[in-house]
Amino acid sequence: MSKIIAILSLLFAFVSPAHAISPESGWWWNPSASGSGYNIEIQDNVLAVSAYVFDSSGAPTYFISAGAMSNDTTYNGPLDSFSGGQCIGCAYKAPRSVTVGSISIKFSTAQSGILTINGGAPIPIQRLAYGMSTTSPYPILGEWATTEGSRAYPVYFGERIQFPATFTSTSDGRLIAGGARSGTSGGSNTAVAYQGTDGVWNMLLDSSTSYYKYYRFIFSGLNSIEGTCWTYLKTSSPSEFGLPFIAFRSQSASLVRTGVGPGARAQALGVSQNQPATFDTTHRDQLQSFSPEDIRVKADAAASDSEASAKRIIFEAQHLQRE
Repeated sequence: MSKIIAILSLLFAFVSPAHAISPESGWWWNPSASGSGYNIEIQDNVLAVSAYVFDSSGAPTYFISAGAMSNDTTYNGPLDSFSGGQCIGCAYKAPRSVTVGSISIKFSTAQSGILTINGGAPIPIQRLAYGMSTTSPYPILGEWATTEGSRAYPVYFGERIQFPATFTSTSDGRLIAGGARSGTSGGSNTAVAYQGTDGVWNMLLDSSTSYYKYYRFIFSGLNSIEGTCWTYLKTSSPSEFGLPFIAFRSQSASLVRTGVGPGARAQALGVSQNQPATFDTTHRDQLQSFSPEDIRVKADAAASDSEASAKRIIFEAQHLQRE
């Protein structure tokens, strides 16, 4: 077990490699100034931003800016105001525009940055998460499509993994996301995921009769994750040399849970148009009643935020699905 812990201490070097930032398109805001907001969209290297704010009299107004980004983290451009357009339902009337100043945005991550208007006080902004909880394990719910591999040896692999449910681990009381490889059912395809106390996420997939796939990652956006993955024999442990991977949410949690919601329909993989995943709340409720004595534990309980902990949790889910 000390070997596993030592190996996991090396993983931090692989989780956050230096790379370009890809700021997310969507609604942004300053949490300390609710009521105003910004809509930011990036297409190729062109950024467009709309600011929904108030004028000095308190009347609502908006501004727009669009243009090429200087690099992956920086945008500077003119700020335009519009007036005189048609009302809702009225005949079209071309609005008048006037440049009222400048705007700059400096992104520090894909979901945070600093916005400045006319050289004034910097405004901290962040991506607005309004339709999903950001508390573990809820951000991982849904279906994820992974791409695994390195440009150094350009052979790539992929998975589609669904997480429709949460359950409470009987080993340590941790709330876990439970699911399976998309289009499959049964313990041999079980997947579990949770966020460790170090802030880094862990995911384990029972990949085959002989192999596990272990993922260690961070969220690079509301709908994207990246990190390192290992495929290894169940009788061994991950080596220090994993593969970089990225993944994107291909189906919403609602679609995976209920069959209704946005997301790619993977009919080519044998998944019907509106078929919810089979790891449902009934499984979760049954799992909550299990005692630790019912669970096959192969790893030391002290490594609570390691691959060993993930392995222990997946045995719980597999035990449940065999019932």
